[in-house]
Amino acid sequence: MGMIHLSPVASGLASGMRHHFVAGGLCILVFLADISFPQVHALGVVYIAVPYVVSRLQKKRLLWVYAALCTLLILAGGIDNTGLVLSADRTLSILALWAVAWALHSHIYLTFNVSPLSRSSFRDDLLRLTFDSVPGALAMVDDKGVIQQANEAMLELFGYELNELVGEPIEILIPGRYSNHVQLRDQYLKNPEKVNLREGRDLFGLRRDGTEIPIEIHLNPVKTRIGLMVICSVVDISDRVEQINKFKKLSRDLAVANNYLIKTNRELDDFVYVASHDLRAPLRGIDHLAAFIEEDAGDILPESCHEDLALLRDRVRRLEDLLSSLLSYSRIGRREGESTWVDTRAVLENVLDLYVPPDRFQVDLPDDLPQVFAPLAAVELVFRNIVMNAVKHHDREQGTISVSAETQESEAIFTISDDGPGIPEEYQEKVFRLFQTLKSRDELEGSGMGLALVKKTMEIHDGRVEILSDGKNGTSFILAWPVSTEQNNE
Repeated sequence: MGMIHLSPVASGLASGMRHHFVAGGLCILVFLADISFPQVHALGVVYIAVPYVVSRLQKKRLLWVYAALCTLLILAGGIDNTGLVLSADRTLSILALWAVAWALHSHIYLTFNVSPLSRSSFRDDLLRLTFDSVPGALAMVDDKGVIQQANEAMLELFGYELNELVGEPIEILIPGRYSNHVQLRDQYLKNPEKVNLREGRDLFGLRRDGTEIPIEIHLNPVKTRIGLMVICSVVDISDRVEQINKFKKLSRDLAVANNYLIKTNRELDDFVYVASHDLRAPLRGIDHLAAFIEEDAGDILPESCHEDLALLRDRVRRLEDLLSSLLSYSRIGRREGESTWVDTRAVLENVLDLYVPPDRFQVDLPDDLPQVFAPLAAVELVFRNIVMNAVKHHDREQGTISVSAETQESEAIFTISDDGPGIPEEYQEKVFRLFQTLKSRDELEGSGMGLALVKKTMEIHDGRVEILSDGKNGTSFILAWPVSTEQNNE
């Protein structure tokens, strides 16, 4: 048997009859169910399906006819022995029915009554609105390198009007010194891909007024119905470049200052070494000459001359000690070696054994002391000078030196205390200055450099030193060494 082919008109009529049959049958079934089960008040909502079926016919008038028919059936389903009962459910069903009918009517109108030209204009407007809503500068360029679209941010960045950019080659926004841009553009379009053109190069854009701005460019190729398009995202990085240039200048200035500091420190080292060496030589000559005089003419010299020679040699030794202290002071922080974890108890035990007379002092040194991360020489210098200061200035034959320590947040705090005469409050800052002593050097031998060495060493290594004393009943030196993050993690 041969197949029966329907004409387009006949096919359309058959489809229309099918939709009418479904809509009508649905109305009858829902009405019968409504009157059969009056207690089910929400059955009226099912009528909403009828306008949807009718909307497939794409006829607005039929949509309203069926909506009116369904409204009558909903009202009829509410009639009982007492008359028409319009419940809240039926009222809501009627409202929902007409809302759906109105929505379907609007859909039919927009779909079939708006011309293709209008829809094309709508898409263009939508694209334009989308472009303009993007805060960054965007331009759309075709496969010939011609600008097809640009957003407001792009126009504002380069100072153009839209009609001045659209239709122009992209090279209008590129400085003339980039003469090979056309070749690079054509090469890119042969194998387009997402790319950031800022990486590894300095790029500039050319504004309408002829000024240049540093930019970063992102390219994103997209395929459209009219061919390949490249969306160019342009970012003005003037602020970033300015900050980078400031940082580079600061780095150069810092390098110059650092080189100057290195040179100055080297010259200071040379000066201190030469001065110390050149001054020590005549001092040794004076000491030797005094010794020769005392040895050769000792029998004939009066007692007063022997006392003068002894005083002379004592002054020479004092000056040599002063030169040694000055040399040590100038080298603090520069010749102490690398920082390492220092066993502070071992250092203190060695210092106390060397500089504290056991027959005069009772020493209290706990077993558990925190480690510090610093040059060993710096830690030894600080502890040695504090302990020597306690021994030297003690005013009694018997005394006590005690050590304690604790770790507080980022500091290891050591307290070295003695029961000597103490340091009056008005002198507690003065004793850290160069060549400062509480007593004359004839009364108590010393260079006045020990505590100055302690303070400078602690400051260089981000530590601090304090004195606690009432000037009568002993002195406590508080030494706070910074504890690195590594130690906290351990």
